Amino acid sequence: MRLRMSVAALLLVTITGQSWSQEVPYNRKVNLLVGESQIIHGVRARSCGETPPTWNDLKFRISDILIGTFSDAGIGTQRSRRCGRIVPVRAIRFTATKKGRKRITVSGDPISIVVK
Repeated sequence: MRLRMSVAALLLVTITGQSWSQEVPYNRKVNLLVGESQIIHGVRARSCGETPPTWNDLKFRISDILIGTFSDAGIGTQRSRRCGRIVPVRAIRFTATKKGRKRITVSGDPISIVVK
């Protein structure tokens, strides 16, 4: 069974050129120092299991905030409550640029960011 899953994952990577092996966390509370970066969440496609949005599509829905910037962290996986399974997501990285606090919402999930 494990060999079949590994072969299937290898074929998927070969066909799509994407690796979905990175598990993307959902961090409700992010604490960083200025200059640090962290993957904070992932955004899935509207339909469960579909290819997640491109960064170009997503970056317009997530605007930078005064204490940092958001960037593409690639494709990964995340357990979706709505889908009831692990699905591919576009990972979002936050880079702290200035001390402060901010509450944001990503895909309906609240995230509290503190930069020291």
